[in-house]
Amino acid sequence: MKCQGCCSFPHGYCSTLSLLASVGCGLGATLYAVASCRFVFVSFISKWGDIQDVLPDVPVDGGDEYQLYKVSSGLYSWLTAKDARRFDPNSCTGFNQQMLEGLKEPFFDSARLIGVVAVLLSFMMVVWVFLLSTLSVGKLEIILMKICFIILAVLIGNTFLVLNSSLCHDVAEDTECTIDEGGLVAIAAVILWFVCFLITCFFIKPPGEDLALVDGELRSVFQDRQTERQRQAEIRKMQRELHREESKME
Repeated sequence: MKCQGCCSFPHGYCSTLSLLASVGCGLGATLYAVASCRFVFVSFISKWGDIQDVLPDVPVDGGDEYQLYKVSSGLYSWLTAKDARRFDPNSCTGFNQQMLEGLKEPFFDSARLIGVVAVLLSFMMVVWVFLLSTLSVGKLEIILMKICFIILAVLIGNTFLVLNSSLCHDVAEDTECTIDEGGLVAIAAVILWFVCFLITCFFIKPPGEDLALVDGELRSVFQDRQTERQRQAEIRKMQRELHREESKME
């Protein structure tokens, strides 16, 4: 890893900016999926009331008739207002302690933990890719970057463990889950992180391996890029000196 100058883009403008855009979209999709209160759509039949009434270990007194309830839920919150938009104030609320006790089991806890790890790793990758505008990285760093992108795709995919949790199977009678808006965004996040992996595989290369055949001659694209950057810097320097001399003459 070596500093090549601020905004020098040693691995190429297009490849670096494309990777940075993909990583930014991946981060946004990951954040939305993990924070969404509409990851899954839960339907169940109960005579005790809505989800906040049936999840505690000791539910409140129920009525005489069973009713069908439908609610959207995420990893950390659920949609309290019926037919609410996702940006409406107070439409989402976090699980209280009693509800978490009712959901306490490995699949749900694992999905929540995996979501936090994915968000933290996503932020780290955004910073790392941003530094590619200044730093040139070697083969080992690029391999590590590829591994991190694959890990992110796997982590986001594992948030769907929530579909095997008690939230989707044991809230009340006939509990069923389908993927809601947040789950669809999670699928998009998996695709975006895989796209980042592909960009890194095909377009981010170590300086010694960034070669191209030019006029029958095998040349270092990395070195040509640095030479062109230095030439442009010299031209700008000469132009500044020329403007300075013209200002003195006036």
